[in-house]
Amino acid sequence: MLPPRDPENEADIGLITMPHLNNLRIEDKGHICIDLWALLDTPSTAKITIFSHETSDDVPSMQSILPPLIRCSHKYLNDHAFSDLSLRFDTLYTGRATLILAPPQPAAQQTATSASDFPNPATSTSLNIEVAGLHPGAFFRSLTTAIPMKLVKTVVLVSSFQAAQPLNDADIRSALGNADSVSALELHGNVATAGLRALLSTASHDQFLPNLKRLHLHIADLELPWLNGDASAIDILNRALDARHHHHGLFLDSLSFKECNISESSVAHLREEGRWGGQTRVEVD
Repeated sequence: MLPPRDPENEADIGLITMPHLNNLRIEDKGHICIDLWALLDTPSTAKITIFSHETSDDVPSMQSILPPLIRCSHKYLNDHAFSDLSLRFDTLYTGRATLILAPPQPAAQQTATSASDFPNPATSTSLNIEVAGLHPGAFFRSLTTAIPMKLVKTVVLVSSFQAAQPLNDADIRSALGNADSVSALELHGNVATAGLRALLSTASHDQFLPNLKRLHLHIADLELPWLNGDASAIDILNRALDARHHHHGLFLDSLSFKECNISESSVAHLREEGRWGGQTRVEVD
């Protein structure tokens, strides 16, 4: 399930062991911070923050982060035997890249949470990545070689309205094609349409995200027709959920919207009695 390790190559690197480290933050220009992180052997209890200014947007440079991420993904998920993984991927307009890898929090370190909070900080290892540049999709797809997608339970995709090239539906289908354990998907900003397209394009012939139970959309314009007069996001959403239920019997427990452009008539249609077996709760904030 986990990506293959290469202990011989790891030994040759001469990693600097830091067994008592609790929190690591490396910040610099370009990929200096990534190169430094690659030299460190940190414990699975440490929170890792890598902040790179003025990053290059070419794919090989962006992928230099994968080797240390592979090493850490093994350690965190093997040492925390009951941990699942939450993944947040954010495409930015500004030229920086950030990676935050955090282990599950012991109960004593957790802030007050409600029973409905998801993911659960006590059981979830979290990976948050922000990237800027022209090739976010290529990098997002490459993450599948570095982290065990079958352990991912929560996926959050974010794109600012100024992002030059957010993820498209093909990127999302490729990266999440084997993420069968995902139960929560959150789509923020103008990546929402691509995420819904990914659900629709696979709905009739295979079970993409078959265990998805919670779908949340935030700051998304659902009523505006997409490029070239194409269907609006709300139309795509309705068709995707209908097809998933019709072909595979799949339904959501929760469908929620926050700060979205969605009409009252669209909300009423989503809440019609008996849709998707009457199993889906629709919430608008």
